[in-house]
Amino acid sequence: MKRLSDSRKPVSKWLVLYAMIVAIGCRHDMGDDASRSLPKEIPSDPVKYRQVLDGYPLSGSPHTRKRKKECLLCHDTIEVTIQARGNTLAIDPKHAPQNVAVPVAHLFHDSAGAKEAYYHMGSQKDGDYDLWVYFSSDKGKARWSLVEMSPSKKLRVVKTDDFNYCDTTYAARVSDADFADQKHNKCSYDVDAAASGTTSSLSATVFFHAVVARLTTLFAVNPRTGGGWIDCNNGCCT
Repeated sequence: MKRLSDSRKPVSKWLVLYAMIVAIGCRHDMGDDASRSLPKEIPSDPVKYRQVLDGYPLSGSPHTRKRKKECLLCHDTIEVTIQARGNTLAIDPKHAPQNVAVPVAHLFHDSAGAKEAYYHMGSQKDGDYDLWVYFSSDKGKARWSLVEMSPSKKLRVVKTDDFNYCDTTYAARVSDADFADQKHNKCSYDVDAAASGTTSSLSATVFFHAVVARLTTLFAVNPRTGGGWIDCNNGCCT
């Protein structure tokens, strides 16, 4: 059996490393953080949850946008609709709702079997999805959580993060919810830019940089990347 030449050995090692990291990254991307229990500020009883939710009817205009589908090494998209709940202009991250969280947006899509990549949310067949904001007494700061209510009325958080302004100079217009890339780029950035370079050879050095670029695209960690946005007087990122 022929042995790999010395020039190809480093490439083989990087291929193995790349495959291992992709496998690890795939498990995270497919929703490791999707099994969190509800924070105490969000009602855990389905009846009480629905009662609070109904107190904040859908408002503003629904926005249907193309969003990245959750999948490995693909650029597929699905159409996701987001619409404000209640009066988002009354929301202030510096004085976030305490004791009981406030729902600010409803999200859904009809692509059965698919998940939206940023929020890890399934289709309407999987459940109803609403975004809540609150002051977390455990974290000591404003937070947001996207909650799924399954057809069997089970509740779970599929995504959660810090809640804050994206621009304190923004002038409020109307109660609204949308995705950040449509309203305010300070909530988002294009991770695909990291993979825009090309390679002309398969040398170890060039291949290494190609791997780094690809991994940066896959695993770039920024809590605002591709997220949502609500009109909260100054504009808030979710």
